[in-house]
Amino acid sequence: MKRILSALLAVLCTLALTACGTTPSSSAPPKEESSPESKAQSSQASEPGEEQGSDRETVDLVFYWQGDGKPDNQRVWDKLNELTSAAIQTTATHNLVSWSNTNGIDLIIASGEYHDATYVSAGGYPKRVQQGAFAELTPEFIEEHMPDLNAKIPALAWAQATVDGKIYGVPNVSEEWSYYRAIAVRGDLRKKYNIPEITSVDILEQYLQAVADNEPSIIPWDANPSYASYMRQIVMDQEQDLMYCSQNASMIPGYGYHTKDDSGELFNIYQTQEFKDYLAKMVDWRKRGFWSANALNNDKRQQDSFLNGTSAIAMENNGTVASFVQQANTSHPEWEAEFYDGANNGDFTVLQTSYLNNTFAVSSVSQHADRALEWLQYVKCNQEAFDLFRNGIEGEHWIDEGEGLMSVGPKNGDYGDYTNWWSSQVDMHRTSVDELPEYTACVDSYRDRTFVNKVYYFLFNQEPVAAEIAAMTNVTEEYLNGLLLGMYDDWESTLNTMEAAYDAAGRQKVVDEYTKQLQEHMKNFSVE
Repeated sequence: MKRILSALLAVLCTLALTACGTTPSSSAPPKEESSPESKAQSSQASEPGEEQGSDRETVDLVFYWQGDGKPDNQRVWDKLNELTSAAIQTTATHNLVSWSNTNGIDLIIASGEYHDATYVSAGGYPKRVQQGAFAELTPEFIEEHMPDLNAKIPALAWAQATVDGKIYGVPNVSEEWSYYRAIAVRGDLRKKYNIPEITSVDILEQYLQAVADNEPSIIPWDANPSYASYMRQIVMDQEQDLMYCSQNASMIPGYGYHTKDDSGELFNIYQTQEFKDYLAKMVDWRKRGFWSANALNNDKRQQDSFLNGTSAIAMENNGTVASFVQQANTSHPEWEAEFYDGANNGDFTVLQTSYLNNTFAVSSVSQHADRALEWLQYVKCNQEAFDLFRNGIEGEHWIDEGEGLMSVGPKNGDYGDYTNWWSSQVDMHRTSVDELPEYTACVDSYRDRTFVNKVYYFLFNQEPVAAEIAAMTNVTEEYLNGLLLGMYDDWESTLNTMEAAYDAAGRQKVVDEYTKQLQEHMKNFSVE
């Protein structure tokens, strides 16, 4: 796979990265003069090489993660607190904000409620930085309080975390790839109706039709608004090698690129013939009973329907779909559940995602930024702590199968379901001996299928056009899911109405601002 190197971004030159003085092999973030706030934080912390003595006052950190949690989460966190209290005199209180409350953490941040750190994705990072949500982390402060972890983080990751010359979060260490959709399928039904393996959209259509025609107690796909875009990704995006702006389609609805086009030229996907053909297909599929006519009011999770036997497919990112297939084959081996990397035999381009996709960000109101980084390093660099936080309690949630290996424990489903993804660490990771071979082959193929597109690492500062983006979001909520799920027989008229509403909301102003910022990014970001 091509190696991505950060170039002489104007903001990075002021920080003396690679060509400005730091050796190319260094993974440390660029150096700059500490801010007064960071100097104050540093003066209260221990020296870099100082033994963390037991006489140091224990600090309890307050974290917020997105998720609903599982019955054993607190037990795991309590055991982790035993480790961190003894090792670094730090514990943590973990608070969860439900998946259904998508704005919950933003509201906590806006209220000024005290917390020390939270998770943030690449899409949310620049917005929250501009809102002052996160503390600045100077290179000196980072090196002082998490030197071992810092040594593992690539220069590219620090470059992506830099906004206007400053760093506001600790990016992930592990390489990840774009979350294109895979499909979980009932293999018993596929074979029952003599459907070939699902390696094309046409074959997927045959399978859905066979279920609709012959299985009255099973809906082909239990669609709802949360999954409306999943079918589009399977049927169109992966077929056409498309991606949307800045990893967040809500910024400029409809605008995007071809995955292998790294020129930075935008186009409106919603006005292409391929998208119009897709909308017509969705109306046809809905009329043929591939999903409920009441799908827009459905609040059930598609995986629940698949796993309880009332639907025939589920779509998600590949790792999640692999887990659906494993769960189905554990509970109902007679279903012969199958994993498919898309509906085109995995013949689509993948992108290495931003290291910011799983970022640990220290809050701007935190009084313990030093301890937060020490805690983060301990969890990501100590194997016992990593195994506990990442996988749960050994013997219950997972079984140690030897060096670098694990298997599913009897209580595997009782821990997790929250945004602890930033804890991913490739050199600490345990591979499951139960891992689905098809999933393993899919991930292995990614290195050969990866296209490095520098457009994908652009962080859009939405503040100058926040009002327009908010207005477009209202339009999206009114029309888009209904279009994607084929709910409008006259889809052409509805598409035109939606497009006119986007224009009235100020979409061109957003496109112009986006293009201006993107051009600066493209000038100063190189791919080798």
